[in-house]
Amino acid sequence: MTTRSLSLRRHVDASPEQVYDAVSDLRRMAGWSEEYFGSWRFFRTAPRVGARFVGWNRNGWHVWFTICTVVEATRPSSFVFESGLLGMPIARWSYQIAPDRGGCSVEESWRDLRADDRSGAVARWLGAVFAGTPTEVRVRRNQAGIEQTLARLAEELSAQVS
Repeated sequence: MTTRSLSLRRHVDASPEQVYDAVSDLRRMAGWSEEYFGSWRFFRTAPRVGARFVGWNRNGWHVWFTICTVVEATRPSSFVFESGLLGMPIARWSYQIAPDRGGCSVEESWRDLRADDRSGAVARWLGAVFAGTPTEVRVRRNQAGIEQTLARLAEELSAQVS
């Protein structure tokens, strides 16, 4: 069976508040992520539980969107949202932030929410068609994307502190 979740942690030379403000600012995420390039938000303030947005992604010539809902927004420790399409759950993205010596650690996690039923099969098929990534490739692509996102986040925030 294919792995259905990933979690990577990295130290960041910034306060938990700075990291939370960065990862919960959907406009900034586009500068760190390889796939995510923007959003259409249904809110103007900081994200809160229940807030929705459309997340736009790309993989080469493939461009797609998902409807996302913030499920946890606890500054400065946790920002979590779930994505879906056509009423089908797709994924949960989570950022857990904890103080540590000289800054904080941030853990980015991804969990596949596609069910093992007909709707999950449809969601996996749509992912292969629109995102160009079958399930087996999606796991590897997300791992590389999380590594890159955390590295770029740490680099940007560390530069701001210096």
